[in-house]
Amino acid sequence: MRRSTPLLATLAAAGLAVTANAGTAGAASTLTLTGKVTGTYLADFGPPDSGGQYHLYRGHGTTSLGATTASGKQMAPGNINQAYCNGSVLLVTTKGKVSVRIHSTSTYPGDSPCNNFPFTWRSVSTSGAYANETGSGSGTFVLSKADSTGHGSFTVTFK
Repeated sequence: MRRSTPLLATLAAAGLAVTANAGTAGAASTLTLTGKVTGTYLADFGPPDSGGQYHLYRGHGTTSLGATTASGKQMAPGNINQAYCNGSVLLVTTKGKVSVRIHSTSTYPGDSPCNNFPFTWRSVSTSGAYANETGSGSGTFVLSKADSTGHGSFTVTFK
């Protein structure tokens, strides 16, 4: 059953022809991501039960969005049997920002560093030229071995 708004009902009662147009104004469009960003991370391991975190920064590369910088966080499972590896990556270009969540496609043993895994991603927020765009896809996440200060390199590839 079609519902009308009070304004449409008033116009129709006055004998005015009313045409409804759903249109696409403000509709979300599809965001596609391909390409690779690399950067530096700092390992942050708190209590064993909480798992490790890797703070991603100084990421740069080329994606389907153009020249892209990246930062974010990747989280490893804590002292549990198995869990998924999760994280977030903020991609920034001269046109806007895209924030994505990543989620490993498989579970990993507790205390796993989650340093090399395939993932699925979905956009969680967008701005600028990417406002109202939503998307999802797959990729791979790789961390190099950290040095004695807890720093290493990361690579995120979107497929």
